Amino acid sequence: MGPWNYQGSIASSNAQYWAIAGDVVIDPSVSYTVRGTPASDGRIYLNGFGNVDYGLLTEPRCFAATTLIETETGSVAVEDLEVGDLVQTRDNGFKPVRWIESQTLDAGMLAAMPHLRAIRIRAGALGAGLPRRDLCVSPQHRMTVRNAIVARMFDTEEVLVAAKHLLAVDGIEILPEGSGITYLHFLLDQHEIVFAEGAEAETLYTGPQALRTMSPESRAELLALFPELATLDHDALPARAGRFAEGRRARRLADRAARNKVSLIEG
Repeated sequence: MGPWNYQGSIASSNAQYWAIAGDVVIDPSVSYTVRGTPASDGRIYLNGFGNVDYGLLTEPRCFAATTLIETETGSVAVEDLEVGDLVQTRDNGFKPVRWIESQTLDAGMLAAMPHLRAIRIRAGALGAGLPRRDLCVSPQHRMTVRNAIVARMFDTEEVLVAAKHLLAVDGIEILPEGSGITYLHFLLDQHEIVFAEGAEAETLYTGPQALRTMSPESRAELLALFPELATLDHDALPARAGRFAEGRRARRLADRAARNKVSLIEG
């Protein structure tokens, strides 16, 4: 992930959280003065430490460590993937991993930022026996939902829904407090659907919001591989592997599935 030290955070008045880079340890009993206007990342002056680099901590879209991803050589734990490994995609065969990033959040960080706690999808909770084992993903990570309710609500066969919007479904829950987690995501040449514990899940989607979640170093690495991402605008976003169902409609989809006892994956 780069030389980012997540031992402290700066919270703005609207409850955003900031990660400080370098050997900076924030004492929660001390009040700090910040000079500068925080953006998504940059440099600010922090009394006691001088000028420091910082980055906005937003919700990542990642798999938890130990998640098994289907590859050309079989199931591989996501933390063991390497650049160049061939990952099985649903729609386009085997594709090479181009870039990988990880982020470890300890129990203290998750207590301060509970919106980053992982979502656990218990074995079989999606339907059709999927996932094959318990699957943990970040709240914003999108999973495929394919059933008759999707067809009625969205006039399409399937949609991609953030895990946090599926909590109405039995067997999908926020992980309890008390332990940390390591998140990892990986990038292919384009947004794809891959198989995580057998379930269909997205790879990293390189839209503007995803870029804002990265440290400056990670963003620089990514832009060196894909320089066209530096000039993204909403009129020329990268192609998506499927339609995104978001916000209230996504939650309504999950509510209807739970109420009518319809599996999230049918057929």
